[in-house]
Amino acid sequence: MDKTIRIEIQGYDEGEDEALDKAVQLVWRHRASRATIFVHPRIPSDAEPYRNPGWLEYLVRMTYESGSELTIGMIQRRPGAEYEFHS
Repeated sequence: MDKTIRIEIQGYDEGEDEALDKAVQLVWRHRASRATIFVHPRIPSDAEPYRNPGWLEYLVRMTYESGSELTIGMIQRRPGAEYEFHS
């Protein structure tokens, strides 16, 4: 049986390839039927310390065939750091 996953990326033009790849992998692992990835641009490295320079945050909202939903936050504290996932 063929299964289609519909993925919408909001803010795509401000996304980073590696981070978008990680977000799509997350959707794939969860086998959602639909997903929206909300891209927030990385905070510039020269930003004021209170803004968390280098911080990257995406939200991934997944909808399953049953109609249930799950939203997971994906962060990277600085360029090159591991991605963290929080629900």
